[in-house]
Amino acid sequence: MRNVRLFYQKKGNAKYISHLDMNRFMMRAVKRSGVPVWYTEGFNPHPFITFTMPLSLGFETNYDSIEFKIEGEMTNEEIAERFRNVFPATMPVIGVKDCVLKSKELKYASFTITLQAADREAINAYFEKDEIIVSKKTKKGTINQIDIKEKIHNLSLTENGALRLYMVLPAGSEENLNPAVILDAMKLQAVQFTIVGISRNELLDKDFNLFE
Repeated sequence: MRNVRLFYQKKGNAKYISHLDMNRFMMRAVKRSGVPVWYTEGFNPHPFITFTMPLSLGFETNYDSIEFKIEGEMTNEEIAERFRNVFPATMPVIGVKDCVLKSKELKYASFTITLQAADREAINAYFEKDEIIVSKKTKKGTINQIDIKEKIHNLSLTENGALRLYMVLPAGSEENLNPAVILDAMKLQAVQFTIVGISRNELLDKDFNLFE
């Protein structure tokens, strides 16, 4: 038995699939694929699947993954091909790899935010401030005001018809910063823009290398 990760994308209408529905879809996909995924034991056996980093509703992604255990001798290439046969066109399968890192070693995610009707000067000024204060809900449900200036990495702003904001943010079990929190804070500061789309590009480890 070995642990593997299936890497895939979510495009188009697939971005509107909730995490709960994604979980149901994956259970059905495993059964339809015929891949020998390890099942839990007990009263209600089911495929043991772990989502590396659940995605917010409405976000696209170029790099998402699930982890599961494989029984038998099926190759990663065959596993990937079987899932390609049961995944929709809006969720293309990238491939399957043996797990290199543990889930807790996921530390960052990169995002591209596409904006229209955006005030570029105001956006630049917002991120150049000494402090970037946002409201963030804690696990206990309280709302804290925190400075995220030092938590935003590799920030860049490009323009080609639409304005694209690229950033790397904390992600994982220890700390997670959703780009929607930053966009909400920008609007509270009267920064003008319309969101066209948000895409998660990559999942990264502590050294900003690709999480595999």
